[in-house]
Amino acid sequence: MDTPGVWTRVRAFTRGERDAETLYAYRRAGAQVHPLLDAAERRRFDLTLSGTSPFAVERNVGLELACAWNAFALQTLGDKMLEADEAADPDTVGFVPPVTFDQVQGYYTEVGRWLGYASQAGHDPEFELPAGALPARLPDWSPVEPCPRPHLDAMIAALDAMRLHAEAAMHHLEKATPAGDAARLARLRGQFAGALSTATYVSGMYRPAPRWPCTSGSRSRRKAPPRRSTGWGNSSATPRCSSRGRAPLRPGRPGARAPSCARPCRVSRASIPGR
Repeated sequence: MDTPGVWTRVRAFTRGERDAETLYAYRRAGAQVHPLLDAAERRRFDLTLSGTSPFAVERNVGLELACAWNAFALQTLGDKMLEADEAADPDTVGFVPPVTFDQVQGYYTEVGRWLGYASQAGHDPEFELPAGALPARLPDWSPVEPCPRPHLDAMIAALDAMRLHAEAAMHHLEKATPAGDAARLARLRGQFAGALSTATYVSGMYRPAPRWPCTSGSRSRRKAPPRRSTGWGNSSATPRCSSRGRAPLRPGRPGARAPSCARPCRVSRASIPGR
């Protein structure tokens, strides 16, 4: 990004916008998530080519992929929100409204943590996630009414990018799963179908016009697809956990406990949301 000029700074100041240089630094640092996710996916693909069921890969391989997916989802949300703000207000590129700054920073500050977890899992077969790390939860949305239009545009764009990766992962799982794990695959496929249905519904509501309503109700509907896509990404990465035990509970529910799969997979509280 070019250094903002004097008039750009003046316009940003009069509008109360904040310097986004910190956000662009986060974006540059987090770009490493893409080769990391590709490498994790190739590692599992190579294992399944050798005859290993996706439901039988070593737990650290699944954890690496789950953590890389979480980092990818957060990075994508932050990237798309910055891009949407630039497109909506090219006169103040390099500056963003305070609500956008806080939202993007909330995404980006979590990326480094998940990248670190993914790298550890990729190199340490005995790696353990901290208690409560999974299921991953997206940062809360800033409670602003009406929410900025670029936030909606960014959510739809991020959803499309996440859906492409999820569809590719599901296709691979279907091809690599042996007949003996058909029932487990069916449960994962059902979770994927639910997430895809929600995404398709919300995308069908979207119209690229500034008068499209952006209220708390529409925001709640828009939050569901990325949240479910993130949950499914965790499930598909660690299927030997997500496909066993009783139905997982929603994170944050009082008294929620990890399913029994958390013990044999040695993942602390690794209940994967099937919302």
